[in-house]
Amino acid sequence: MAFDDMDTAARHARAEAAKARRRDLHDLGNEQAGRETGRARRFLGPDAEDGSLDRRGKRAERRFRDLLELLLVTDPSYARLYRQADERLREAENKADAALAALAKALEAARRDEKELIDRAPKLSDGRAVFRRADGAVVDAEGRVIAGLSAADIVWPPSAPRYEALREAGMRAAELEAAIDDLGAFRTDVLGRWRDRLEDGDDPPSAEMLKEIIAGTEAWPEPAARAFEQASLSSAAALPEADPSSQVRLDVPEL
Repeated sequence: MAFDDMDTAARHARAEAAKARRRDLHDLGNEQAGRETGRARRFLGPDAEDGSLDRRGKRAERRFRDLLELLLVTDPSYARLYRQADERLREAENKADAALAALAKALEAARRDEKELIDRAPKLSDGRAVFRRADGAVVDAEGRVIAGLSAADIVWPPSAPRYEALREAGMRAAELEAAIDDLGAFRTDVLGRWRDRLEDGDDPPSAEMLKEIIAGTEAWPEPAARAFEQASLSSAAALPEADPSSQVRLDVPEL
């Protein structure tokens, strides 16, 4: 199997695990609250309402597939905190994914603009596109001055772009690439790591780690926040409004 296929399969498996975990959390919350769901109780046994956490814990230890599920059943305060962390992290993941999609679309447009400018430029006999700089110098697409050639030597069509326009388009593309790198790193290295911790059934995150995850989704680090703001400026897509303070704020409830 190719590396890309393996990576896709791993992402799919993680997404399915997260979906199953959210379904379990929903059903567990209903069972703990005594609400009927029309389905058989999957988590709490007949003795779940007698307050005997020890007996229930021992039984759950044999019934549940990992330690995380045992914690979610036997510790209501932990379960509430876990649900908060899962919800806040999912919101941050969705916002980051939407911003990355907007940045990718903007980068595609910037590269298209760059190509269009080069296509419209006059060409030398060797196929190189040439541009007239503001100071009158003739340069190639990389900005290098072409020795022995003056602007008077070239027939400039009315649609011929100035070099400054090409440079601006190139800078725009480079900024977008950097923003994608910054936000992509945050999405993978930070949000992805937190998701891995939430989905680690054998080594569940501590309550302190859950609080760290919730707090961490409230304010993004500066490079990711700048990239998010750039995404909102680059697209009219339905992105959350960027915070002018250069930090993206998400609503987090009081713990």
